[in-house]
Amino acid sequence: MAAVLVAAGRVVPVLVRDGSGQLRARWWPLPAAEDRPWLEAMLPADDLASQRQLAEALADAVDRCVREHLLQRARTGAVAPNGLPPSRHAGDLPEAWLAALAQEDSRLSLTADPDAEAALLQGVAAWVRQGVAASGDLQLCLRCHEPPDARRRRWLVELLLRPAADPSLLVPLAAFWAGESPFAASAFEAVLGQLGLLIRLAPELAALLEQQAPAALELDEAALVCLVTQRLSLLAEAGFALLLPSGLRQGQRLGLRARTLESGTGKRGKAAPSGGGAGLDLAGLFRFEWQAALGDRPLSAAELTSLERAAALKRPLVRLRGQWTLVDAAAVAGLLRLAGQRAEASGGDLLRSALGLGQLDLPPELELAGVEASGPLGTLLAGDLHQRVEALPTPEAFKGELRPYQQRGLGWLVFLGRLGAAEKSLHRHGAGRRRPGRRAPGCPHWHTRGKPPP
Repeated sequence: MAAVLVAAGRVVPVLVRDGSGQLRARWWPLPAAEDRPWLEAMLPADDLASQRQLAEALADAVDRCVREHLLQRARTGAVAPNGLPPSRHAGDLPEAWLAALAQEDSRLSLTADPDAEAALLQGVAAWVRQGVAASGDLQLCLRCHEPPDARRRRWLVELLLRPAADPSLLVPLAAFWAGESPFAASAFEAVLGQLGLLIRLAPELAALLEQQAPAALELDEAALVCLVTQRLSLLAEAGFALLLPSGLRQGQRLGLRARTLESGTGKRGKAAPSGGGAGLDLAGLFRFEWQAALGDRPLSAAELTSLERAAALKRPLVRLRGQWTLVDAAAVAGLLRLAGQRAEASGGDLLRSALGLGQLDLPPELELAGVEASGPLGTLLAGDLHQRVEALPTPEAFKGELRPYQQRGLGWLVFLGRLGAAEKSLHRHGAGRRRPGRRAPGCPHWHTRGKPPP
């Protein structure tokens, strides 16, 4: 868990005083909201002592991990000479603290005036609290309203307050400033503190501070896109909720679905299998057509026209199926270029792509929305696949006993290994070549007609 937090940058430097009164520079974990289930699973019990024990162990592990990483980068020259102070014997207390953060020994060798030490301790603690999710009785929320005029495209962001004990109760911040809310006036300073943190995390909302009683702000399309794409995770980690229209909240992506054709001939004039026979040859070529999709639903010709018009106007937001959808210009261009085009792929390649192990040569900006087939291949994709993969017993050389779900997992690994070996053999013999293009790694959705394997 410590390595995950360090890799994600969810750590913070702190200054503490140990039991002997010695100042120490430490690295502490700063978990986000999505890390809480993992931390709860690591707790041996629900009592306070177990929570304190876990917090201390995680803090020690994070501190050790960060120091090892910094020392390794310093040895390899990855850290510039002026990136960190060269030693702990710096000229003043703040420099000594920064130097001790990158040394094996966390102690500050520099002694200073007790008042200066106390001031630095308080200043660092206040700075750390700014990055901690709000844990008070009231939480600040943002609700984004769709523009009433589609041509003007101005989005209203309204500020709301809700009690932590009852998140369903949302009160406009304007009512709080006017003294017309059920919340006590003593929360005034706490709300101001949250408002200041909000502006620091989302500078697009800085104009709120120009209002005498900040309550709502109109954003243009570019500012809203920046708020949704770049600030959303930061706001969530800090305890702010961003209530978006359903289309933006769901985050559906544009993609292409590979839909196999019933019959026809391949590029070399040979009959391409349609999957309608009694058997299934994964080495055989299948002809398929690219179908434009949003999420797991196909796009109509009218919706493709709307996308094309939005791309021409360089608008990142387009209204599809009555909802505003965030689209990428490169993805729209690729979608319009490939939709309706036909290509070839082996049955094994289609199967691998349906399992999330391939991208069928789609460019990286496009998502593979699924594979749809008929006949034996369609049956295999639609739910028969798990029946063809047998659970394997525990290997003799393995020290231990595999559980039933682990035996099924081993069967899956062997099946996928054989499938990969068959694909390599197919390519060595020159068969199964697909249309030219880059092969990019991806993680496509499962096809819409079936279910994922157990």
